[in-house]
Amino acid sequence: MSLFHNPLGLIAGLLLAFVFVRFLVWGLNAILVWMDWHDWILIPNKHGMAAADAVLARMALEAQAVYEPGKKHLLEAEAKRQDMTSVTEQGGSAPPGR
Repeated sequence: MSLFHNPLGLIAGLLLAFVFVRFLVWGLNAILVWMDWHDWILIPNKHGMAAADAVLARMALEAQAVYEPGKKHLLEAEAKRQDMTSVTEQGGSAPPGR
């Protein structure tokens, strides 16, 4: 008799599969964190992703400008504010003309 012929066997099989996948993912995560700790690989952190987030935000603002052209002045003001924020975070002075 197969494990999957009755409903309880199906549930037990799915539970076992879930537990197996869960331990597999946990083990892979532990190995990757260990490799990152030993500098074998680089897992980006929040500070490393700030530039990528800024690029995605700029792309989203440009897409919104296409779909809602009446709000373009608001989007430009937001982009200037983001530029000023990034400059002050880096410790530089504001760009000329802004």
